[in-house]
Amino acid sequence: MFRVSLILYLASAIIYGATGGWTTLMSIATAHLSDTIDKKQRGHRYTLLEVCSDLGGGMSQIGTGYWAHHYGFLQPAIFMACCSVAALICTICLSTGKAETHHLLDDSASRVEKQEVKTTGFKSILKQLHEVIRIYTTNPCECDGCQGGNCKNLTGKSKNRVWRLWFYLLTYVVYMAAVDGYEDIMTMFLVSMPLCFSPDLVGIQAGLGKVVTLISPIVVNIYRLRFHFSNQTILMTGIFYRIVFCAIFLLAKDAIPIFVATALGMFTCITTPFIRVQISDLVSPAEQGPALALVPSLAKLVNTVSPLILLTIYPATLYILPSFIWIVIAGYFVVALLLVITVWIADKVGDRTRYRNAQ
Repeated sequence: MFRVSLILYLASAIIYGATGGWTTLMSIATAHLSDTIDKKQRGHRYTLLEVCSDLGGGMSQIGTGYWAHHYGFLQPAIFMACCSVAALICTICLSTGKAETHHLLDDSASRVEKQEVKTTGFKSILKQLHEVIRIYTTNPCECDGCQGGNCKNLTGKSKNRVWRLWFYLLTYVVYMAAVDGYEDIMTMFLVSMPLCFSPDLVGIQAGLGKVVTLISPIVVNIYRLRFHFSNQTILMTGIFYRIVFCAIFLLAKDAIPIFVATALGMFTCITTPFIRVQISDLVSPAEQGPALALVPSLAKLVNTVSPLILLTIYPATLYILPSFIWIVIAGYFVVALLLVITVWIADKVGDRTRYRNAQ
């Protein structure tokens, strides 16, 4: 067996966390797609990114767990290190496309001096923080393509983007608070009364949840090509299926409803990619990185508290109503859905107003 010093383990964890970890990797990948992919294709590509992430994570958990159980930790540790090196080589070979030549205007009242910002350039941490604050507190998209408050990059939505950005940001935070929270209690719920899952059934349920995500890109294409759903409608549909998921778990008495609810993952896993799409559509090409970086960062900060809350509620209500926790989790998703519906209604009202004014 492979034994590693606790000090070395903590040192590696500190380095991993200090450099941003998985959150930063997903943010950079999302920003890269935003810079190199046409706006109409972002939802589909974000979904593929999410699918690859979930599938790769699930396969690694199952494969390395079996490997470590039979052969120790050294071999899987070396294998994962080699995978990281391979990923680094692939990253170096990535094409960045054309460097952004978009100009951002300074915050001065004269708006004369311009500062060129390239997506491939390096900024200090303080400058990046200032850029994030500017994006989430400034209504117009400050670029040299804006004329009279109408930004060419935002299809006429530049005037009221701040509250929309914050609503989508809160949607992501609330949504991920629920998802991260119930993932921590899922196994305890399945092995407890009245379900009493065996370890094999728990593994099958977890595996099914990963496998069905492969179908989600097909679901997105059906939504777009067959039903002509907008990005907002696809987003609302994904959150709605999360509520249905909770309702099934609330009423489930045996394994069949649990597996049916798990199969809904093909509809629910598209939610987070399309929240990113909505935020991406509200900012200019030069603002993609800073705008998207705040999304998972804030969610992770808040989601350190959510599992503690749900793990406190679950045992306290276990002997009153074992499935009561799913009512609480469904409440999270209802709040997220109401936030998106609010933006959707505002956009519909704005579209009708613009249409009437154009007549």
